[in-house]
Amino acid sequence: MQNSITDKKWALLQPYVPEVKPGDRPKKYPKREILNGIFYILRGGCAWRPLHHDFPPWQIVYHYFWLWRQDGTWQVVYDLFRGDVRAASGKRRQPRAGGDAGRDDPSDDSSPGSRRTLLNTL
Repeated sequence: MQNSITDKKWALLQPYVPEVKPGDRPKKYPKREILNGIFYILRGGCAWRPLHHDFPPWQIVYHYFWLWRQDGTWQVVYDLFRGDVRAASGKRRQPRAGGDAGRDDPSDDSSPGSRRTLLNTL
């Protein structure tokens, strides 16, 4: 599918995707496919239930989205990639305490470090 995570991007993300815990049953769907489903939903802004049939069932995809949100996985990934995007645009990896004074429009989702920009890089 066109929204598949490339090998290069998967290599960056894989270390931050939680592994199966000892004692848990083996997972039926690869984490990469689950992430593809999550990114498909986030990019398209559509509801979970009509998730395209090329992805794992919507309940599985939503479960992992929710689980990783609760355990902080998304925040860790966001923080790491935000630093990369900021550094690539010539800014400091971490914003200053008072916010980013160089940002003209706080509602601009295309500015370096915004969640929209990070999603587009994945």
